Amino acid sequence: MVEWLPSTRMSPTAAHRSERLLVA
Repeated sequence: MVEWLPSTRMSPTAAHRSERLLVA
């Protein structure tokens, strides 16, 4: 759930990383 992260649209990989960091 990275809908608040606009970066996900430009870099899906970055979004995944951010999500992992948040989940961790």
